Amino acid sequence: NVKQVLTICLAVIIFDLHITPTNGMGIMLTLLGGMWFGAIEYQEKKAKSMFFNGASPAVGEKERLVTV
Repeated sequence: NVKQVLTICLAVIIFDLHITPTNGMGIMLTLLGGMWFGAIEYQEKKAKSMFFNGASPAVGEKERLVTV
């Protein structure tokens, strides 16, 4: 996520870009999608770590692990 924000900020500064409302919406959508993906990836790594360390998953977590 930090990489995405830095890339956008540097592009705006280096190329002297002007952000229109449409561009702003696209940027926000991209950043929100990245955050969502990061959250899901974090949850999956956490669940996988718990599974391999022998800890029992939380209620409902076992079914999600099987279906993913």
